[in-house]
Amino acid sequence: MTAWSAFACAACLAGCSCLLDIVQAVESCELERRQAVLETLHAVLNSFLAHWACRLDSGMYCQKGRDGRAFEEGRSSFEGSDGEWAVSGHSGESVEQTKFLFETAAWISPQQICEVGFNAGHSALTLLLAAGENSSYLGFDWSILNPGLNEELFRMIRSWLPHHNMNIQWGDAYLSIRSLLLQQGGGVCDMIFYDGPHDVLQVLTFMPLLRALVVKSRPFLLVDDVGCVEPICRHSTLAWRFLLWLGMVSPIRCQVSGKDGKEGVMGVCLGRFQWGQRVRCPTFDARCVAHTLGMLEQEQHESWSKCCLKPAEQVNSDAYLIRL
Repeated sequence: MTAWSAFACAACLAGCSCLLDIVQAVESCELERRQAVLETLHAVLNSFLAHWACRLDSGMYCQKGRDGRAFEEGRSSFEGSDGEWAVSGHSGESVEQTKFLFETAAWISPQQICEVGFNAGHSALTLLLAAGENSSYLGFDWSILNPGLNEELFRMIRSWLPHHNMNIQWGDAYLSIRSLLLQQGGGVCDMIFYDGPHDVLQVLTFMPLLRALVVKSRPFLLVDDVGCVEPICRHSTLAWRFLLWLGMVSPIRCQVSGKDGKEGVMGVCLGRFQWGQRVRCPTFDARCVAHTLGMLEQEQHESWSKCCLKPAEQVNSDAYLIRL
């Protein structure tokens, strides 16, 4: 190599390195900008919930609190017009969980985000802003607690993000997803966030549908309320562990977060759906899995093998069959 060639090569490498640094700096600045926008919109959303949600249309959206009790003006648990209690617990209550969801979506950069359980919209905002302007959102939710409030929140958030295509199907999420699969087939979503019903039977019932809904080349799955200490987390955690044992999901990482000064009260896990020989059995009894709640992990693994069913095997009359 001549001296000139060596110089040219070194200059090229230096230029490429400099260019790479610039690209990385631009990407970092863009993510910081998105995070700043997210913090602002979360603050606006929380302010709306706290001060305005229960004043809309003479309080029609605030009939019942997340504790199941009816709304009464001046309740000691909820000062003034605080409407946070009018929606279920959400990811916006934890800075750590919001950060985890943001970083996950920024890393995966999904084009089509699907979510079971829109609730107040904090996670939808987080995932969409992190994924960038090319991302779209398809939600499934059943606004049972205070009908109309979730719809109002969805309309508000969609107006904030005009560059994103946002759609949602209200009603029974299971039936909505089944209908969508029958109409359009699978391969719709490249990231699914499951924050729907959390009892183990419901979580496991949804999984075959969600696996059919996901794009096989980017089959990312987030499941909420996993690994945390709250009672609601026990079922989701059991379902997640069984999915890993079954081979239906391959784990990537989890995050356990605190809120209101309490540690470990929120948790979420990220994984990838799997197919083929990695899956231990094509049919299992979800009720058999549910009966292992509270067992030690080793005992659960020993019991789960009995939950797998073969095609010719006689099925117990009270079995809750799930076919993959």
